[in-house]
Amino acid sequence: PPRPPPPPLPAGLPPPRGGGYGQPQPPNMHPAAAWEAQQREDRRHRRRRRPRDGSDDSDYSEDDAMDGDIDAPVVRGGGGDGRDQDDRRGGWRGRDGDRRRGGGGRGGRGGDRGSGGHRERAELSLHVRRIPTELHDRDKLFGHFKRFGRVLALRAPALREGEQHGMAYVQFASREEAEAALEAPSAVLGNRFISVAWANRECLTPAEALERLSKLGPSKKERAEQRAANIKAKTEAASKARAEAAVRRAEEAAALAQKRQELADITAQKRRVLEQAIETQRAVLARMDEEDPEAAAERAKREAEAEATRARKEEDAAAERARREEEEAAARAEKAKAAAAARVAAEAKAAEAAALKKVIQDKLLAAAKAAPEDPKVAEKRRMREDAARKKAEMEEMRKKIQAQLLAHKKPKIEAADVKSEDVKPKLEAEGAAEAQ
Repeated sequence: PPRPPPPPLPAGLPPPRGGGYGQPQPPNMHPAAAWEAQQREDRRHRRRRRPRDGSDDSDYSEDDAMDGDIDAPVVRGGGGDGRDQDDRRGGWRGRDGDRRRGGGGRGGRGGDRGSGGHRERAELSLHVRRIPTELHDRDKLFGHFKRFGRVLALRAPALREGEQHGMAYVQFASREEAEAALEAPSAVLGNRFISVAWANRECLTPAEALERLSKLGPSKKERAEQRAANIKAKTEAASKARAEAAVRRAEEAAALAQKRQELADITAQKRRVLEQAIETQRAVLARMDEEDPEAAAERAKREAEAEATRARKEEDAAAERARREEEEAAARAEKAKAAAAARVAAEAKAAEAAALKKVIQDKLLAAAKAAPEDPKVAEKRRMREDAARKKAEMEEMRKKIQAQLLAHKKPKIEAADVKSEDVKPKLEAEGAAEAQ
C-alpha cells in the first residue's frame, strides 16, 4: 500500500537538503525523510565509485587467529542487475533502506531480481558500521571485542579517499560471545554512533573456523566450567575416598574387636584349663600324702629349704641395696665437698682479681692526675662549671626577688579589711606570679 503523506514542515525550520545527489528536495518534505533520502543518495553515489567487477583494491594483512585481519566477505550493492555479487544475497540495502532485503543493482530488491526473500544472517559474525577515521584501527577494535570472548577473525577494510567512516567484520568462536558483544550496553570504543549488527555471511569457512578454534583453545566460560567440573570431580573423589577410608577403618575396628574377643576367649579357656590342672595336681598330691607319709615329709622338708633359701636371698639383696645406697651417699657428699672447695677457690680468685683491678685503676687515676690536662677537655670542664655557677646565682637571685616581693605585699595584706580567708593565698599567688 502507498505510504501516508509526511507531516507538514514545521514553521521556522530551514529547507531540507536537495533531492537526489545535489538535487533540491520538495519543500514540504519532513527533515527526517529528507535526511534518509540524502543518506540513500550518498550510499548510491559511493556504490558508483566502487569497482563493478567485485575486485577489492584494499590493503589487508594476514595475522594469526587471535588478531588476524582475514579476507572476510564484503557485501556491496553493485550496479546494473547485481550479477557481479552473490546472486542469493545481492547488495547491502535496497532503495527503501530495508536491511532485510537485498540491494542488487541500483537499489533493486536482491540479486535474484524480484525475489525479495528473507536475507540469511550469520551466526557468529558481526558487522560494525560508522566507525570514525580516528577509531578505524584493527588493534583498537580487537581490544574492544576480545573482552566478550574469543575472536576468530577481525577485518577492518581500509578507508578509500573521501570516506569519513569505515566498517569492520568480527567473527567470534561461539554464538553466546557474539550475542554478548552485540547486546553490550557500553558503546564501541566509547562512540555511541558506531552501530553493531549481525553480518550477512560468516567471515571464515567452517574448516578455517575449526582450525583457528583449535589454536585458540577453550573460552573463559568453558575453562571456568572445566575448572568447576574438575573441582567437582576432585571433591567427589575426595568424598568417595573419605567414605571408603571410613568404611575400611570401621571394618578394621570390627576385625580388631573380633580378634580381641577371640584372644580374651582363648585366655579365659587357658585359665580354666590351668586351674583344672592345678586342682588335679593338688588332688594327686593330697592322695599321695595320704598313701605315703614319708614322701609328704620329704616334700615338706624341701619346701622349707626352698623358703629358707628364698629368705636368705632376699636378705642378701637388701644388704646389697643398703651398701649401694651408702656408697652413693658418700659419693654425693664427696662431690658436694669438692664443689664447695671449688666455689671458695673461685671466690678467692675473684677477690684477688678485684683487688688487682682496683690497684690498676688507682695507678691510672694517679697517672691521669699527674699528666697535663688536655686544653679542650679543660675548656669544656670550665664551661660546665661556669654554667653551673651561673645557674646557682640565677636561682639565688630569683629567691631573693621573690622574698622581696612577698615582703612588699605583706603590709597590704595585713592592712586590708579581709572578710574571707581566700584573699591572702590569692595575693601570695599573685606575688609569686610577679616574681616568676
